[in-house]
Amino acid sequence: MIARARLAVAFALAAFLAAVPGGPLGATEPMRIAGQTLEAGQYRIGTMTPTCGGARTFLSRELRDYGASVPGTIVLNPQRLSPLPVATQAFVYAHECGHQIYGASEPAADCHAARSGAREGWLNLKDASRICRMLPEAGSSRAYGSRDVRCDIIRACLAGAVRPARFAATRSYEEARLRIAGQ
Repeated sequence: MIARARLAVAFALAAFLAAVPGGPLGATEPMRIAGQTLEAGQYRIGTMTPTCGGARTFLSRELRDYGASVPGTIVLNPQRLSPLPVATQAFVYAHECGHQIYGASEPAADCHAARSGAREGWLNLKDASRICRMLPEAGSSRAYGSRDVRCDIIRACLAGAVRPARFAATRSYEEARLRIAGQ
């Protein structure tokens, strides 16, 4: 059963990497990445044990980003995450969990992470500001908005003014910003 689960994760990661030209590994064709699979509830961030439904956590130093999400699996790079504050690590995990729930919408994933952090007590305005400072000034792709727009959404969601579902069908941060303005 575990071997089948690992094989399924490998195929899901290969499909993900193939679908994203220049994606987390700069891949344009299917490939496997080495790593460790943890069942739901086995991953730890400081003293926290975050969960995302039944999603597994796949740890790989080969991932070029902090995290990624494929159906049923949250992929994290422990080497990139370990020097970050616990709240930032938890935000990355919760952001990727947001993709498990809301799909490809980056604003919904950011909002999910902010709301989760507020509800669970690991994210406050100071932590959110620290996270915002580490975001790139300009979006790395159309899916990612500028730092200012992303941070506006994170703060609005942290304050409880907006719910992630509001952004579920939203692909761009500019569209999400307009939804906030039109509350």
